[in-house]
Amino acid sequence: MEQRRWLLLALALLLAIPVSEHFKVTSPEKVVGIVGQDTILPCTISSTKPLDNPQVHWIKITDGHTEDIYTYRHFGGEPMQKYCGRTSVPGDGFATGNVSLTLKNVQPADEGRYICSVESSVWFAENDTKLSVAGTGEVFIDVLGYQEKGLELGCRSQGWFPKPTVQWVNEDGQGLSADTEIHQDSRNLFSVWSRVTVTGEQVGKVTCQILNPLLQVEKKTTLSLSGTGEVFIEIQGPQMQGLELGCRSQGWLPKPTVQWVTEDGQGLSVDTEIHQDSRKLFSVWSRVTVTGEEMGKVTYQILNPLVQVEKKTSLSLSGDAFPRVSPGLPAFWTVFTLFLLTLAAAAAVLVYRAMLLCSTVLDKRKTEEANISQALESRLEKDLKQLSQQIQTLIQAFQNMQESTERDLLMIRTDLENKRGMTEEGNATMILESTWQKDLQQISHQLQNLQQILHNMQMSTQRDLQLLRTELENKQELSKVESYKGDVTLDADTAHPRLEISADGQKVKDTGVIRQVPSNEKRFDSHLFVLAKEGYTSGKHYWEVSVGRRRSWALGIARESVTRKGPLTLCPQNGFWAIGLADGRDCWAYTDRWTRLSAYLVRKETQSVEETAAASLRPPSWTSWN
Repeated sequence: MEQRRWLLLALALLLAIPVSEHFKVTSPEKVVGIVGQDTILPCTISSTKPLDNPQVHWIKITDGHTEDIYTYRHFGGEPMQKYCGRTSVPGDGFATGNVSLTLKNVQPADEGRYICSVESSVWFAENDTKLSVAGTGEVFIDVLGYQEKGLELGCRSQGWFPKPTVQWVNEDGQGLSADTEIHQDSRNLFSVWSRVTVTGEQVGKVTCQILNPLLQVEKKTTLSLSGTGEVFIEIQGPQMQGLELGCRSQGWLPKPTVQWVTEDGQGLSVDTEIHQDSRKLFSVWSRVTVTGEEMGKVTYQILNPLVQVEKKTSLSLSGDAFPRVSPGLPAFWTVFTLFLLTLAAAAAVLVYRAMLLCSTVLDKRKTEEANISQALESRLEKDLKQLSQQIQTLIQAFQNMQESTERDLLMIRTDLENKRGMTEEGNATMILESTWQKDLQQISHQLQNLQQILHNMQMSTQRDLQLLRTELENKQELSKVESYKGDVTLDADTAHPRLEISADGQKVKDTGVIRQVPSNEKRFDSHLFVLAKEGYTSGKHYWEVSVGRRRSWALGIARESVTRKGPLTLCPQNGFWAIGLADGRDCWAYTDRWTRLSAYLVRKETQSVEETAAASLRPPSWTSWN
């Protein structure tokens, strides 16, 4: 008896050898996935003979624990519930031999050994790939403030895997002593928080660098300490209380202190704004209003507190630098602002009306749609005309104000030249005139932009009206299609044993188990298929099918004489004209070689399919998904 067992085993091995010569599964030993990105685990089938009802099973092994990931067959793939929406295999995998697994949004928990197992009725083969996961994050340096010994800096980053190493270095490459904390969150990702104190002797460039040991990828950020910038004074223009000056500077680190002083050393009341940019450098914008009593030399000074470096600039003023201001200027700015607000309100009302009317039109049906479309066009054209008139009024008002302002500038220039000539105060007047001319040019440019916006709105409205007409035509066409609508009742006698048909024949459910059902010639026994009781020989027919949330399915028509026992392939040659969804992504027509369909799917409770059947049972045509 023992001898027979050995003979049988030897016979089985001999039978397996010819099969393996014609079939092979290959995959790489290692793959590195990046946290948050999609990763492909390659698996390729090489075969010199046709594949007989093949199946692919992707399995994950972690610390001795085995977990099913994905199952792929000829009619589509289906992930396990835990991996639903995260895994996929190419829809034409068996045709191309590429059955690689795409794993979306990789996380540290996905690390492990993945097995690609391929089998059919006569052979079996598998290969495995080790997936390692790595992650990096952006590095940020924060200026925390002053301590007793110097300036404290903080370095923060998150999203790292595996655990990174952290180092601070100066511009000479020497390491700095730091206090570093590394924590791991619920997703097993590491976050870094490191602090260092820089003294006055260590000023210059300071770098925080973090290294991923698996990828050998380093991320770093550098901060230049003791930064200073150039200082510029600008004459902003006359105010009710006096002459407004502005001072700007940028490129400072750490945060500087700002002061305006008179030639007597007295400080002035100022309005100062200090902002920090993405490079952690500070920029300063400071304004002061100088009155006639404070005429003379005015100095603006900025101090770097870390290295005690001060930058400053001065401007000399006298009483003649404070010309009278025409009362027409405040009125100009007030009127101009009101016109801008009016224009913005008119545009907002126009857009709101268009959206409201479009919403109303899309809810109407049949004969009312054409009338509403005409009403919409008329209303929008009227609103656009009113808006155009308002802009023309604004342009005319601006031109009038511009002429008035130019007369005021001429009076100011003449007044100062008569008093002092082209002295230092005369130069200040030229700066004032240049500043106002620049403002007028900016306003003119803004009005040109408004005209362009109006033109764009007109073009956009015309496009929206065309889209609306197309939408109404599509709705009318859909109404014609729905006139061919008929009921479909599922035939329980044809359903695969795993499928359960409702009592009214309107629903089908995959129970996941082989049920005890009567055996008959009409029942499919190898594929999860079911046919309807209704049949057609000619004419046009339309029905609706709710596919729920299934990511893989097939719908279509079949000859009454199709094979229902054993392996079969969906294609017209075998009597099936069907389309379907594979892995929730791609639509296919099940021809001899699958044909990808450029169908646009929007998942809702009810899906609509139009099928056309003739005496020759022509393939169905897919019209729309609603």
